[in-house]
Amino acid sequence: MKDQAYQIISFIAIAASFVPIALVGLKKLWREPPFLLIAIYWMLSGCINLVDKIPGISSKSLELVTIIYNMLDIPIILWIIYYTTTTLPVKKFTSLAAPILLVAQLLNFFIKGWNYDAAKYVLAAGLLSVLVTVVWEISMYMHKLEHTKHEKAMVFIHVSLLFAYGTFIMVYIFDYYINVSTSSVANLTIYYISTFIAIIIASIGYFEKASRRNFI
Repeated sequence: MKDQAYQIISFIAIAASFVPIALVGLKKLWREPPFLLIAIYWMLSGCINLVDKIPGISSKSLELVTIIYNMLDIPIILWIIYYTTTTLPVKKFTSLAAPILLVAQLLNFFIKGWNYDAAKYVLAAGLLSVLVTVVWEISMYMHKLEHTKHEKAMVFIHVSLLFAYGTFIMVYIFDYYINVSTSSVANLTIYYISTFIAIIIASIGYFEKASRRNFI
């Protein structure tokens, strides 16, 4: 029963990963780089998660895909924030954090081997870096009395990332520090549920941006 529920939830979340890029097309947001980049990010996430659904794929191949994705995921999202933010300190932080985390992770894998455990500490630093950056962006928004149309839409994107990566912290803790026989499916279920909710929040930002563009 739990496995059936997991399969349903995972397929729904994976399908939802393609909603932002669909909204970019439907709402004609191709010339809005922040929304296009976030949509591509979610679409890439959906494509990676589809690998798990390939019949007959070996656990070793799946682990390698997961390792590479985890290695690139945080530098990519930090680079996207760097490209989309207008806050200079955030730009400086992400421009340093993204390459440092990527290089650190690569060195870790070369030293300890390409395995899941080798990513343990750098992944924790990466998750914290994303959370700090996103909270930073949201706090800058909250400190302003007036907001542009773009900022009002982008706050939903940042809240969606805050929710997603905040939940990933919990998944990380159970993955690396709490050994429970049934934790694997439970962790993946939490991951897919949080992904689905995060995409719903992000999608509100897309509708907000699109609805406001009609009056520009």
